[in-house]
Amino acid sequence: KIAGAHAQPAQHAESRLPTQPPGPTLALEPFLVVTVDASHRNHAMRVTLALEFEQNVAEDTFRPFVPRIRDVALRYLRGLTYETAVDNNQSDRVRAELLERIRSTGATGASRVLVTDLVVQ
Repeated sequence: KIAGAHAQPAQHAESRLPTQPPGPTLALEPFLVVTVDASHRNHAMRVTLALEFEQNVAEDTFRPFVPRIRDVALRYLRGLTYETAVDNNQSDRVRAELLERIRSTGATGASRVLVTDLVVQ
């Protein structure tokens, strides 16, 4: 017998996604920040984010908020420790905290933060 031949298929992340299509999506330019680990060593981190908005939000209503959104995202990302940045178990919390901060800029129609690229050295 082949090992794992009777294993159940893994649950895919797609099964947790909402069934409605997203509204407009705003892709942000990549962020390049330095994060520090528990030993106080610096690590370069490149993060690219995209924001999904509710379906009824018109694109021209959130464009003016882009500088504010980038500002709060950058401040948040600079405060992440290396350990948090690389811990997959922390990703949902990080996304939720980013979303809360982004909404506080006035971009209240934001519904989801997507991490489209993450490189930590």
